[in-house]
Amino acid sequence: MTKQKLITVKQFCMETGISSTTVYRNTQKGIIPTVRIGGSVRIPVWYLDRLTEEPGKLPGFLTRGEASGL
Repeated sequence: MTKQKLITVKQFCMETGISSTTVYRNTQKGIIPTVRIGGSVRIPVWYLDRLTEEPGKLPGFLTRGEASGL
């Protein structure tokens, strides 16, 4: 079995504690990268990995309302 490469918005929210409203808003702005499959939105696991590389550091859209260069 291969490692999962895409996760749902719900899975992303559960892992990060970020609300689905915030996640969807930032996917629409292009701040959170997505892959669309039909009507479904998926987030690459590498993005979640990148967010969690620096524990305690919040993504820019949660601290300043803008992307932090991720």
